[in-house]
Amino acid sequence: DFSMNKNYFQVPSPVFNVKWIERKGVPHMLYCGGGGSAKSGIKNELVAKKMVTTKDGTDLKPLASVDCGERLCLSLDADKNGTFIAAGFYGGNVAIYGFRADDKLAAVSDDFEGDKAVKDAAVDCVCFDPSENAARIAAAGEEGVVRVWAIEGKDEVMTSLADSADASEDKSSSLLKISKPLELKGHRKPIESICFNPSGLRVCSASKDGTCRIWDAVKGDCLHELPAADGIPATIVKKMTYNVMCRVCAFSPDGAKVFTVQGACRGDSYVTRWDLTDDKVNLEKVGKLSTGTPIKCLAIRSDGLFAAAGDVTGNIVLFDTASLKTVTSHTLSL
Repeated sequence: DFSMNKNYFQVPSPVFNVKWIERKGVPHMLYCGGGGSAKSGIKNELVAKKMVTTKDGTDLKPLASVDCGERLCLSLDADKNGTFIAAGFYGGNVAIYGFRADDKLAAVSDDFEGDKAVKDAAVDCVCFDPSENAARIAAAGEEGVVRVWAIEGKDEVMTSLADSADASEDKSSSLLKISKPLELKGHRKPIESICFNPSGLRVCSASKDGTCRIWDAVKGDCLHELPAADGIPATIVKKMTYNVMCRVCAFSPDGAKVFTVQGACRGDSYVTRWDLTDDKVNLEKVGKLSTGTPIKCLAIRSDGLFAAAGDVTGNIVLFDTASLKTVTSHTLSL
């Protein structure tokens, strides 16, 4: 179902989210997407592929997939061990899947509501608490509300998955217990990005309302509100025809910094590094990401030294997290 060369592989559907994970010491790629309505003729699915070594080099071997039916999967994330995968859907629901003993995926939760927008509800971002026990999951989208759930029963579910190798079983016999959501309210427009800090005790959200907020993931309090316009030179803000939006947020690997990317719906974006020492926020540095179109995603390397940002027209920028200066850039052939 795909052709691959050393630069890319093609799939027969639009891809809305992609993530690399390590499972059992082996890199895996997860992606989700589809055509939306069945009328499109394009399947809505969540796919896992395993990296393998062949005589010709490295390849991705199809491992497992979930047929999402009429539900379009927009966002996904995996827990630290690569055991559970959370998926956010157009329509507002979230579901969690787990790998069975035969490496196929089975649902390990009932659907739960992650976005309650009156019109076009959609879970645009979902993430697991990255700590070792991954005790929480968060989701957000068009409504502008972050929801955080506590997760229980993981050991029982993992036992059930380990004992299950029946290809006909698409749902685990034991399901995760999902708590009533903690609702983090304050944003006035849709949320574009969310992330937990390494301890899982803080969650950050970036919104089209022009702010990034840092929340207490246990109590639900808003601890800090970071105006996106503060991360853009005042002379530039005055010239902007469109409102400033906060597009992406990411904690540094040690949790001591948070990076936000902001800009208007057109033009260059700006990356800001905020220091979180002693739970206080200080704007440390601002850098310009000169791609000409809005940045939509950001990933920080595990050692925290470099980060990569991608925009809506296929430009990828690698920058130094200390100086916030661009190291190199690449344009994908779209």
